Amino acid sequence: PLPGATILVKGTSIGTVSDFDGLYQIDMPLDKNILLFQYIGFSEQEQYVNSNQVNVSLAQDSMFLDEVVISGYDSKKGVLQGRAAGVSVDRKKELIPLAIEKRQTSTEFEIEIPYSIPSDNQPYDVTMVEYQVPADYQYSAVPKLSEDAYLTAKIADWTSYEMISGKANLFLQGIYQGETYLDLKEFEDTLSVSVGRDKDILISREIQKDFSKKSVIGSNKKETKSWEITIKNNKNTSIDLLLEDQFPISKVDDIKIEQIESSGAELSEDDGKLTWKLKLKPKEKKVLIIKYEVKYPKNKNLIVD
Repeated sequence: PLPGATILVKGTSIGTVSDFDGLYQIDMPLDKNILLFQYIGFSEQEQYVNSNQVNVSLAQDSMFLDEVVISGYDSKKGVLQGRAAGVSVDRKKELIPLAIEKRQTSTEFEIEIPYSIPSDNQPYDVTMVEYQVPADYQYSAVPKLSEDAYLTAKIADWTSYEMISGKANLFLQGIYQGETYLDLKEFEDTLSVSVGRDKDILISREIQKDFSKKSVIGSNKKETKSWEITIKNNKNTSIDLLLEDQFPISKVDDIKIEQIESSGAELSEDDGKLTWKLKLKPKEKKVLIIKYEVKYPKNKNLIVD
């Protein structure tokens, strides 16, 4: 799953972003039938819409990967740089004096002093507003589906910044990361912005063969599965990581699941979801174990994963 992927209706400004599990919901205009899918470090993909559910897989953009490697950041004083419109002219910190007036149904950005643009037939972008936005950073990963860790910046009190929904260029510590989409229709107090993958967080999920076995007891089969999840923080800074996995769930009476080991994860009884909120120091490695037992009638063929 890609948390924070951008989904746009082609030819419009209508868009949204995916949640932690890569799920999204978007309303399509009647005269539009193509969606654009974008994520930092992946190639853009167009998809024709002919049903109420559209699933896509994005291909890694190998030409872009080197540009999105996340360098070290201060997890306590992390700063996400966002620019409301354009970039500085000639790399200078030139800001146009600006008055922001909030009205009943709109916000008006009024430029107080005219800005001179040279008549040299060259395009110029001028910064209207520039914020240094404090952000809390969190990594997320679902190693059962992908061994990548994704960095998300969480911005509290985001309504105090005069932003609007739409495409946005994303900078981290002054370095351009890529294009994203700001979906400000949500009612959450914290705005989540996906920054991309970080290859300095190594994650693996492997079966423990010595602890996984099959046996037959009377009229039943019993299978024991044990998985080992290893996380290594190769960065020079501490990180917060939200990691998810899952116990299998049975909805059939003659199939029984025994949950044996989950390394202190928070368990959701409804769907078997396991959640760890981890703090990893620089160069620290942690190992998590998921172990469970499945009992079922021996006349049934059951794939236990």
